[in-house]
Amino acid sequence: MQEAPLPVYESPRLVGLELEYDSGNAQFRQPTTMPLNWVSKHDGSLRNGREFVLEPAVSYNNLMPYVQRFTEEFDQIKIGLTTRGGFHVHVQSHDYTHDDAFNLAKLYTHFQPVIDSLLGQSRVNNRYCPPFPTDLTKEQLVTEFNLNEPAENRERAKWSRVYRVINFAMMRCSNAEHRSVEFRQGSSSKRFANIYGWSTFVTALTDMARDPGLMILATHSPKNLSGLLEVVNQWQLARCGHNIVEWIKWRHEIMNGQPTDDMTSRLVTLLQSGPQGLFSVSTSLDINYPMAKKLLTEAHQRGIITTQGNRYKLCRVIDEVALEDLSLLREAAIASGR
Repeated sequence: MQEAPLPVYESPRLVGLELEYDSGNAQFRQPTTMPLNWVSKHDGSLRNGREFVLEPAVSYNNLMPYVQRFTEEFDQIKIGLTTRGGFHVHVQSHDYTHDDAFNLAKLYTHFQPVIDSLLGQSRVNNRYCPPFPTDLTKEQLVTEFNLNEPAENRERAKWSRVYRVINFAMMRCSNAEHRSVEFRQGSSSKRFANIYGWSTFVTALTDMARDPGLMILATHSPKNLSGLLEVVNQWQLARCGHNIVEWIKWRHEIMNGQPTDDMTSRLVTLLQSGPQGLFSVSTSLDINYPMAKKLLTEAHQRGIITTQGNRYKLCRVIDEVALEDLSLLREAAIASGR
């Protein structure tokens, strides 16, 4: 996998992370001792997993080492993940007005198709994080989250939570320092680049929504990848940030790219040891779930692998010549109409 560019950004906003992991039918594992500031919690939406919460929240400027330590611990235990579960990011919104909240909802909705392309398909139009309507008004947003009804604490504010790509219920807190916006659409991941990159992106969005000039530029930009990149580039230049645009490009490529012959060769080598499941392939080849699924589908169509229950194994004829020229296998598959 191409090395991910590391976003460089500065924001004093507090950030809290909630990562939900579900291992499906596989054994669920977690570190014996949780990394500093990370807490393991039960989550009713998970069948075989846990939610891991960064609490208390930390300043975005200090977030990196907490994410690094977390991903290092989870990389060591080789946890397998299914598409069940998500990744929620709370970004402090102590300075937000109702207008700012509406601007953030508009900004996110304007680029919703592009944002969808950065995430796993399980997080697109998910019932726990559906998009806002394109014709959303500020009045509708205020009413939906009861923003005119102050709450004495975050627990009470949570009562007006609504399943959306962004949850604004915590803006009801009477204490401004406790207010946050919750980005709910993130994909479950244990990779540092994915967790830190997405956290940076949504923190930047939270800052961007408060800039009138940036909002004018955004609402007049095309609702595609180029439009988003231009808007984010203007923002990171203004804030002396780096690599947020590059991270978006990288993330878009790994989520929408196609398998390579090198991946196929590595898959063949892996399957020589015996049948493997989808998540084992993803972990062993160090590729994300969508790419692993594309790779297995293509290899199956080319006659290189076959299925054995919910696992994949080499076809017998391929097993005998597994490490020979894969380009010949491709040509043979095309010639046979596969």
